[in-house]
Parts: sequence; structure tokens; C-alpha cells
Amino acid sequence: MDTVLKRGSRSGRLNYPRSFKLKVALEACTPSISVSQLALQHQLNANMVFKWRREYLAGLFAGFDTEESALLPVVLVTEQEEPPAVLPAPAPPCQRGSIAIELGGAVVRIEGTVDADTLRLVIASLRA
Repeated sequence: MDTVLKRGSRSGRLNYPRSFKLKVALEACTPSISVSQLALQHQLNANMVFKWRREYLAGLFAGFDTEESALLPVVLVTEQEEPPAVLPAPAPPCQRGSIAIELGGAVVRIEGTVDADTLRLVIASLRA
């Protein structure tokens, strides 16, 4: 066998490197090869080779090449604190008042505090 084996966490089972599994799975996908003979060549169980081939065809080996995986460098950057959001100044307290609107014979009288959105809504409904 041409690969380094590691003892698995379970007794009696070996852990094969992903690169080795990928290599065997690729060989098993060749149309002219017998999976049973391939398993014998690598001293593997044929069912394991069939399983690795199914995993490869399902895309579970995606991102792994025939080389060992390499680690990528990571640089940690501290986040800059965002300046506190500037809140708009609170609106000055409205004073009580009275508004009378006459349009086409209709009179609308508003007393008390009224915000601009409510006043626009009332005027728009009178024009309609």
C-alpha cells in the first residue's frame, strides 16, 4: 500500500487520508477498470471503494485535490468602533392651537396639537 495510515478512534479501523480516498475514487470511475481488482491492488474492501466512488460522484470530495490540503494564512483585524449614531434633536413641544379649513362649503376644524403628516392627510382627503 502506498499511503500512510493512522489508527482510527475506533478499534480495528484505519483512517485513510482524503487524498488517498480521492485517488482511489477517481481510479474507480475509469470505465475500463474493475472495482474489485482495484480494491485488491490497494488491499481494500471492494464495498469501501464503491462507497468512496459514490461519495466522489455525489460531490463530497469537492475542494480536495490529489495533494494534501494546505492551510491558508489568516490575519485578524480588530473592528473599528463605529462612532455613536447622531440622533436628531427632539422636536420642540407643539403648542396647542386651532386650525379651521373651509373648502367647497365644508369646514374642518382641528384643535390641539397636530403633526404635519396628519394635516397633509386631512387636506388630501378634502381635495378628493
